[in-house]
Amino acid sequence: MSRAPYIRVFQLALACTAIGTPGCTKENEATTNAMAERHAMQDPAVTSWDSTKMLKIKDDWGTLWDTYRKTPNKVPGEPMKGRYEEVVRMFEALLRRRLSDEEVRHLAETGGSLPVSCKEWSEYECLVVRFIADVLVYSRDRENLVRLLSTRLPTRVNISDTIESYLARKGTRLKDPMSILGDAYSKCRIPEVRHDIATAVRRGFAGHGIRGKDDADFVNNAMRWYQQEEGSLLLNDRYFFNDECFPLELYERKPDFADTPGFERLFNRIPRSQRLPGCNQEPDRTGPKPDDEVVDWVPPDYVTGTEAENAWAMLEGSWELIESVASWGPSRREEAKGYQFVFHNGNLTWRLPNGKNGDQFRVRLGSPRQPRVMDLLGTAAPVLKRGETTALIYELQVETTSGIYELNGDALRICLPRRGAWQRPDSFEARAGSGETMYALKRRTF
Repeated sequence: MSRAPYIRVFQLALACTAIGTPGCTKENEATTNAMAERHAMQDPAVTSWDSTKMLKIKDDWGTLWDTYRKTPNKVPGEPMKGRYEEVVRMFEALLRRRLSDEEVRHLAETGGSLPVSCKEWSEYECLVVRFIADVLVYSRDRENLVRLLSTRLPTRVNISDTIESYLARKGTRLKDPMSILGDAYSKCRIPEVRHDIATAVRRGFAGHGIRGKDDADFVNNAMRWYQQEEGSLLLNDRYFFNDECFPLELYERKPDFADTPGFERLFNRIPRSQRLPGCNQEPDRTGPKPDDEVVDWVPPDYVTGTEAENAWAMLEGSWELIESVASWGPSRREEAKGYQFVFHNGNLTWRLPNGKNGDQFRVRLGSPRQPRVMDLLGTAAPVLKRGETTALIYELQVETTSGIYELNGDALRICLPRRGAWQRPDSFEARAGSGETMYALKRRTF
């Protein structure tokens, strides 16, 4: 239990004793309350947007961006990875190290200290809000996610995802993810933010004939329609909102404008003839797990010593890739032929069909629980050498991809998120929109 409350009570008692009265008068009560508030502001357990810790993180972001701004636009050895993408990944790793889950929740509660319009947010503020949303979704903290969105709404969570598509794609860990916008709208008391939430709802349900005399009526009708139809909706991976092509006026004037060429709905409805019986009553989705089964986003303890040797002894050797299932496409069996995973001396090497070695990673194995934890640490040479930058940035250049694995005799399954992501999968399903890939392998025998 935190000692901060006891310290504050002790300070109040000292203040009353120093005044020489058996109890604090109204005048002295104000003084003691001010003392308690000052102490709360200094309490290291309380992290707000203007706290010392967040100001230090902001300084580190500035150093990180200034340093990488001077490097080539493309990351050596990674033809598809640009400078900005690498900076964002490193900043997420920095936030994951510096902020506890409790501090992230407190930042969500104090989001009202940000500018009302997200268009006025700095790049630093946008990235921190994105990180907070990721943590809250990953930890299934619906309450604080609603609290964050009801005070300050990020129109875009990242370059490709508006807030409605972000919830539809990543919010599958939460029950009725799109209704989070309806909950946030009902709790919001800030006119500008309420309008932003309603706009996101209009975008998310455009093309389904939903109408309303004003924002409140439209949101209410959209949420009612969503509750009825959720089990018959399919996420459209081609959805991408463009303000220039589809201005807000279109949504307000013509709810059925989605027949316009080039427009993609966020959701497509399954034809009634193809729906499963009872799908409207029991949507096919994975609900929240009991609290004792929730996978914490904080990195777990890792095996060492004899335990690590035993774990490695079971993985050591070559594994033939049988199948890969990515969240963005169907199972691939034919394309998997000839690829191998080779575990040796604490490393994992991706071996190509032509016998040459591809990517190589250092491997860190987690404590024995199900599913077991497997972290892949990139071993590529850093863009910036030691001495060319700060020790922090040099260290953050190493990518850590947080995955899970399951070993059953000569059968091995590994599920990995997008490369460098901290959001560890909690199953081997590689659900749509998760950015995860599941690899099924079998041990090679000679």
